[in-house]
Amino acid sequence: SSVALTIDQANDNVGSITGPVANGGLTDDATPELQGTTSPDAVVTVRDAAGTVLGSSTADAQGIWTFQLAELADGEHSFTAEVTSAAGNRSEATFSLNIDTTPPEPVVIQQLQDDVGTVQFTASVAGNVTDDPAPTFSGTAEKGALVTLYDNGVLLATVKADDVDGSWSYTPTTNLLEGTHGITATATDAAGNVSALSDSWNFILDITAPNVGISKNSEESLSGVTEPGVIVVVIDKNGSEYRTTADQQGNWVIAPNPIAAGESGQIYAIDPAGNQGEALAFQGSALASYDLLNESAQVNSTTAGDQLNPSTVRLADGRIVVTWQGAGVSGTEVYMQLYEADGVHKIGTEQQVNQRTSNNQDSPQVIALADGGFLIVYESYNNGLDKDNDGVMARRYGSDGQAVTDEFQVNTTYSGAQNRPGAMATADGGYVISWESQGTSIVQRSYDADNNPTSAEVTVATGSSMGASGGPEMAAFTDAAHAGMYITVWNAASGPGDTSSTGVVGQVFAADGTPLGGSVQINTTTDSAQNYPDVITLSDGSVVVFWDSSDSGANGSDIRAVHYRVDATTGALTLAGSGDFIVNSYTSGKQYKPVGVALEDGGYLLIWGSEGGDGSGSAIYAQRFDANDNRVGREFLVNTTTSGNQGSGGDSVDATHILDAALTADGGVYVTWQSDNVDGSGTGIEGIVIDVDAAFYSEYAVNSTTAGDQTVSSVASLPDGGAVVVWQSASGDGSGSCIRAQLLDAKGEPVGAEFTVNSTTAGDQLTPQVAVLADGTVQVVWSTDSGAHIKGQGLTYSYDAAGNVSGLAASGAEYSVDSSTAASKMRVPVIAALEDGGYLVVWEASLSGSWVVYGRQYDADGTPVTGETVLATTGLNANALIAEWEPLPSVAVLENGQVAVTYAIKATGYDVGVSVYDPSAHLVSSSFVANQTLTGNQASSAVSALDNGNYVVTWDSNDTSGPDQSGYGVWGRIYAAGGTALTDEFLINTATAGDQHMARVVSQADGSFVAVFLSATDTAPGAGTSGIYAQYFDAAGNKVGQQMQINQLTYGEQVEVDATFLAGGQLYVTWTDKGVGDGDGSAIKGRLVDLNETLGLTAETGATHIAYQPAQYDLNGTDGSDILDARGASSVDAKEGDDTIVINSTSFTSINGGSGYDTLVWDSNNDFDIGAVSAKVSGIEAIHMGNNTAQTLIISASDVLDLTSENGEQANTLRITGDVESENLNKTIDTVNIGKSEWSVSSAQTENGVQYDVYVNNDDNTVRLLIQQGMNVI
Repeated sequence: SSVALTIDQANDNVGSITGPVANGGLTDDATPELQGTTSPDAVVTVRDAAGTVLGSSTADAQGIWTFQLAELADGEHSFTAEVTSAAGNRSEATFSLNIDTTPPEPVVIQQLQDDVGTVQFTASVAGNVTDDPAPTFSGTAEKGALVTLYDNGVLLATVKADDVDGSWSYTPTTNLLEGTHGITATATDAAGNVSALSDSWNFILDITAPNVGISKNSEESLSGVTEPGVIVVVIDKNGSEYRTTADQQGNWVIAPNPIAAGESGQIYAIDPAGNQGEALAFQGSALASYDLLNESAQVNSTTAGDQLNPSTVRLADGRIVVTWQGAGVSGTEVYMQLYEADGVHKIGTEQQVNQRTSNNQDSPQVIALADGGFLIVYESYNNGLDKDNDGVMARRYGSDGQAVTDEFQVNTTYSGAQNRPGAMATADGGYVISWESQGTSIVQRSYDADNNPTSAEVTVATGSSMGASGGPEMAAFTDAAHAGMYITVWNAASGPGDTSSTGVVGQVFAADGTPLGGSVQINTTTDSAQNYPDVITLSDGSVVVFWDSSDSGANGSDIRAVHYRVDATTGALTLAGSGDFIVNSYTSGKQYKPVGVALEDGGYLLIWGSEGGDGSGSAIYAQRFDANDNRVGREFLVNTTTSGNQGSGGDSVDATHILDAALTADGGVYVTWQSDNVDGSGTGIEGIVIDVDAAFYSEYAVNSTTAGDQTVSSVASLPDGGAVVVWQSASGDGSGSCIRAQLLDAKGEPVGAEFTVNSTTAGDQLTPQVAVLADGTVQVVWSTDSGAHIKGQGLTYSYDAAGNVSGLAASGAEYSVDSSTAASKMRVPVIAALEDGGYLVVWEASLSGSWVVYGRQYDADGTPVTGETVLATTGLNANALIAEWEPLPSVAVLENGQVAVTYAIKATGYDVGVSVYDPSAHLVSSSFVANQTLTGNQASSAVSALDNGNYVVTWDSNDTSGPDQSGYGVWGRIYAAGGTALTDEFLINTATAGDQHMARVVSQADGSFVAVFLSATDTAPGAGTSGIYAQYFDAAGNKVGQQMQINQLTYGEQVEVDATFLAGGQLYVTWTDKGVGDGDGSAIKGRLVDLNETLGLTAETGATHIAYQPAQYDLNGTDGSDILDARGASSVDAKEGDDTIVINSTSFTSINGGSGYDTLVWDSNNDFDIGAVSAKVSGIEAIHMGNNTAQTLIISASDVLDLTSENGEQANTLRITGDVESENLNKTIDTVNIGKSEWSVSSAQTENGVQYDVYVNNDDNTVRLLIQQGMNVI
């Protein structure tokens, strides 16, 4: 009989699919094994389809046989197995296989689909940013193949490609994690062949909504910072939307501001992924924020000799470069310093630019290049290839501040002097350098992005005295219509349209450097010399050229400017106005060498040197203009130090750039100048970042009439957000002094003309005071010559044809307040607006030889409700041979409608009397003494109502037994409306040197208040004279922030202060300047103060500014020493190394300093209560209080243990450093609140040059605080 025989399977042990393959099956194993069954020990012969014997196999004891096939080609194969029994009977079995070892084509990922959020899309190109945590991916593969997807190399899922067209699609069932993703795929066919990995589809999953900040909020524009590429949406009160897109640095601007001052709006941001941030409410503001404490800083580190000719530019990434010339080896050298984008923090140290050091290298100029780097050009005397006088040299730097070239010679003409080089970057990464050659020509040379010259020297123009008083200055057009074009201007004698002396000549060039038309006379005033021109281009494609002019109308020299439109095809210039105009308002002496900056709103800022005006030597002034050449705000002082000369060198041809300026990334302006009072050795380089709204926030003269003295001002705020100022003027009514008034808008700008209030002109009109009544009308009171009478005048508003307020005008006739009783010496009236719409006038007078306080009440119509009434007797002798103090009354209306009246009374010395007058009963209801200290004299009192219902009384005291041990100090005490004292008396002034006098208090909505006062603590040139100072207090009478100086000009006495808050939240301060004045005697000065920005306060009436905080993220350091900017970070792990961690809020979840010496820097204007976050902070060895403002660190022993518990040998010990007066320009001192009675000072020690006092905790002597000497410890 025959033997049973089977071929059961083929065994596949290759590839992704292994195991048995059935008859007719598919395999990717080219050497499969056949397996079957037969009789035990039978010999099986295997043949291929052609009958060729491939070999044989002997079955095992169970009858299983196997046969290993040799390598087979792809395709269908069949096999026959046969076995012969002992009887000679033959059995057969057949088996077929399909061999496929070819992998499928790689998978193609074709699309990503986002169907989530406000931005939904289907992308056919990778590199996307999406907010869809489960986007759909689709593509193609081999028909029927299994598509296996991976995310960043991790298996994601497997799907099957369609059997007909090979398409596939996959949507994750679990949300992906935020961050960077790379989706790849393989295809596996039926045989198990796996394709090569597909191209990666890279994308970013961003599900964090962006934050947005408002840094500038003014009538002209609304701007701030957010993430790059984000859409910023502003919604006004009517629901209208205004959109803009942030640039590559995250800066955004909407101009003009769609939210009017005082109106409410909302703002939010949408990032490219579609994440929409929370809508934040804010209010429009007439003015942007302004930091009163902003101070200039020394730029140069090397101080030996003179540092001159500064030049500055902003780089592509926002950073600032300053270059200048300074004393060197055998002459002068060129130096540079790189700054962060804030213009405050230096990057590295100053570098010497020039490599050859023989003779002089000077007159540098720096420009920013398209690749983010910069180029510095300068003169070099007898160096390099040019051994004949001055030559032009240049050196290129990368964006990191490292030189990428050696210095190289620019000029190829070596005969004679080549001077005053300037340069301009081109859009292709190259640049053009221009200079004056031998005084007879203007020459330029062009370079490509690789520093290869693309032209020889090209003569732009020839003539006489070319560039002698101002070499070529260049500016590229920034608008699309004029792309690539540029303009060069220079000083020359006998120009094409000015032969009287020197003038300003210009030439417009095409993008390829070809002159468009001929050179053009720029100045339209051709009288005398026009020198030191410069030029800027505006965003609308126009140009503004400016220079100093000594024409016959100037008192020395003026700054002139002219605005031209430029034809984009021909380059022809057309006047935008009627001709050149005078820029400066201060005209005494020389104004010289201006520079300019084009602003974000389309306007511009001009800055120049002034021979005088700040009370001590030369100064730096500026004026802002809009795009139509209208003045925006007032001319203002740039330099914060007025002692010595700032920007001197107006006549020196070797000091072409006494100052320079550049627009900062956030819309401010960085200004740098040469100063003889900054580095302690000759002339140094000074710099400051100014806000363009300094035009509104700077000190200015309120009065326009300047003849004689202007004194004794009073100010009151108006319902429309403005204010009215009245003062005593030495001239104006033709007979002695008179009372003048000026209406101001919410920006402090005049509305209408200054005018005379009084109609009676005989004799002198003195000491005016002003009040705004409940209906918005104005009442002014004053005293007449020799105290004969108290006068009053009502004022109302005048309107223009369009119905806009145009000024103030008299309402009714002037009237006498007193009734000509037996009293005499009627003086210093004050006035208070009552709740019923009427008002109360109070004044001092002599009655029977004694000083008394009178009052008279009026109704809303100005009709007297009472006769003149004695409100208080003082015990002061009005006729004493040795004059006694006068009562000097003050009034304030309280929350209950009653009126507090303060005045001086006679006791053992002088005390502060307070009487409370009831307007409904027309009598005094109570009287008391405010001051607790009775030794010495307490007088010159004032009273102010607080908006929380309380009131505060202030006075001068010469008691030196307390905290003020030098002359007079200013004190205060807070009372409830009912007269209960809520505080003890407290010292208002912080600096105690000399005398402090005459405080005036104004309240915020929450009852916090600011006191303004006189203090004899001014620095040079006003040393020993009084200045105007302010101190902010919370509602409980605690000081908030540091004492602030209000007056910018310190020369001479600053006296007679008054203040009010405007509707926009700014403090308006007015005073008498007896120093610089207005050029003819004393002047009434005014200044706006932004307390919120200066002191880091939160606005009570609605935020106008929003601090930008990046969306929170986790921040990790490295194993090295890192500086970690953790402002906005959620968590920080600094890891190893000596790290610095910068924070400005306590909203983080954790901070771990790790190993090493780690410092936590508090970079905020606010105080830092470490106890609120100590459980979230570890591994910290030191805390530094930064930011150059007076702050308080609050810390306890348990906080020290939390922060240092993981510090090994340094556990339980913490170092604290900060601002001490001797080490910062603002002279600020930080405070450390440790509960001083709980600690003992054990010793002093010095570490790394810092001197510490060592405090040991009384309850746990292992806990130590090392606090820098000079900090205030309480």
